[in-house]
Amino acid sequence: MKILVMNAGSSSQKSCLYEIAESLPTLAPAPLWEANADWTKNENSAELTITTAHGRKKHTVAAQSRAQMLDGMLKTLWDGATKVIAQPSEISLVGHRIVHGGPHYRESVRVTSAVKGEINRLAAIAPLHNPVGLEGIEAVQQLLGPSLWLSWHQSSILRAAQCADSRTRFSLLASD
Repeated sequence: MKILVMNAGSSSQKSCLYEIAESLPTLAPAPLWEANADWTKNENSAELTITTAHGRKKHTVAAQSRAQMLDGMLKTLWDGATKVIAQPSEISLVGHRIVHGGPHYRESVRVTSAVKGEINRLAAIAPLHNPVGLEGIEAVQQLLGPSLWLSWHQSSILRAAQCADSRTRFSLLASD
């Protein structure tokens, strides 16, 4: 199973693609693909750093919006020198880090319209991160289509004292 992990920041985007065997590991394996985007240096473009087993590539993507930047970033998964999958449908699951899930979301949840509404409502608590997290969810859903979508909420991770970074521990919904 290939899992795409998304972490939207106010001026950055970190993303990793993992391949997970039948049983869930305690620690995340090394990513097949890792992308970091930074658009603090140029107003209408993002500097991308893509790392795979074949090395690290840096380039600039013209982007007027997060959606355009994500489009350019994610297409490097299945196209070009950093290609690690043949097509987007190989991605089984997409997880998005959301800074604040409020009192309702203390564990990973499937992203539904109600969940997106609550993320939007909680933007007042996390104004630099919840809106861009939601924007990222919607942009990636447009690009990748019908994958299983989860969000995990940093506020719940902090409450559980398990916060390190997305490479050290992650959980998935195991049942429908």
